[in-house]
Amino acid sequence: MSVLPIGLTFVKSFLITGETQELVLVDAGTPGDGDRIADRIRELGYRLEDVALIVLTHGHSDHVGGVRRLKELTHAEILIHSRDAGILQEGIESPVVPLGARGRFLRLFTGLTGQKSDYT
Repeated sequence: MSVLPIGLTFVKSFLITGETQELVLVDAGTPGDGDRIADRIRELGYRLEDVALIVLTHGHSDHVGGVRRLKELTHAEILIHSRDAGILQEGIESPVVPLGARGRFLRLFTGLTGQKSDYT
């Protein structure tokens, strides 16, 4: 098994390969990253149709942004926790819940509270 990082702008996706031909993609980057991730998978020598599963670690836009395009290109199944499924079903991004004082302070200026997105 290999875990191959796919570097994007400020986040990463990962391609997991194994003994079978099927591939697993972890996370789909930010909105607009779908084609960039697809190009990188091809550059690594793999076929898009071999991506069998896209695992989304959580429902924030920097992890699910390219999922719609990647689904179109790969026809892969998508796996996301049920608590974060709203972003895929209804376009509602999971709220950011800061745990520390710095995160709570930054949240005042970002407005990240569960916003409408275009991932469905």
